[in-house]
Amino acid sequence: LDAIGGTKCFVPCLSYEYNPNSGEWKSDKLSGETASKHAKALSIILKYSPFCTEEELQEFMMESVTS
Repeated sequence: LDAIGGTKCFVPCLSYEYNPNSGEWKSDKLSGETASKHAKALSIILKYSPFCTEEELQEFMMESVTS
C-alpha cells in the first residue's frame, strides 16, 4: 500500500454453505444488495486468481475440504 500511496485494502469475501449430502456449494441468501456484493467479490477474485469460473473455485474449495 505504501508503494501506491494507499491507506485501505479491500479483501473480497464470498459466503457459501456446503451440503455434504449433495456435494454442492450454495451461496448464502443471494438477493438484492447481497447478490450484488457477491457478484462483485466473485468478479474480483476471478480477476486476480488462477480460477476462470466460480465452478473452478468451488472445485478447489472442495479439494481443500476433503483433503
